[in-house]
Amino acid sequence: MYDPARWFGFAQALADLDAGAPAAARSVRKYGEPMEYPFNSAMCQDYDFGVSSYRTLARFQRELGRLAPVTRFSTLGWTVQTGCQDWPSEVNNPQRRLDVDGTPPILMTNSRYDPATPHSWGANAAQQIGREAVFLTYDGVGHGDYWLSPCARDAIDTYLVTLKTPRKGAHCPAVWPTGPSAQRQSPSGGLVNPLPELLGTGTYGRAG
Repeated sequence: MYDPARWFGFAQALADLDAGAPAAARSVRKYGEPMEYPFNSAMCQDYDFGVSSYRTLARFQRELGRLAPVTRFSTLGWTVQTGCQDWPSEVNNPQRRLDVDGTPPILMTNSRYDPATPHSWGANAAQQIGREAVFLTYDGVGHGDYWLSPCARDAIDTYLVTLKTPRKGAHCPAVWPTGPSAQRQSPSGGLVNPLPELLGTGTYGRAG
């Protein structure tokens, strides 16, 4: 759900699974073999979830099912929550209130409907930072505003080159995919824009 352009492929995968073999087998083969990556090693050093027992974890699961009866929970969030239980090392950088003062302007962006980092988190972080922070909202869906919104990309590029920020409270309009798009890779293998066909305004303005 990070990338709206992948909704089409996700819908096809669900249809294949619902249809059963051989369509399901073809769909599963597209995703390849699992690989190791250091996700928990990073996350478990940065978050202290305070889950003291399985009973607490089960209560969270029931509450999530009540709040979101269709999706029930975020698989990514649940992986972090369960994967960091009984982690063998101490949390070295636990979450805490931010203390930022005397820096140049800090541009922060968040999509309105981000499945990984909720908009309220970004707004809260900007509020804690205070006058140094300028919070730009992309009014669409997805994770990683730079690739999702030409408007956000324009604001971020301007900031990185000049340190000039949009006005406080600025918004970028949502851009919706009209069909599936394949990710493009640079010659070095790094990710280029995964949504090259999305068009949108490069102008940002205040919320109406």
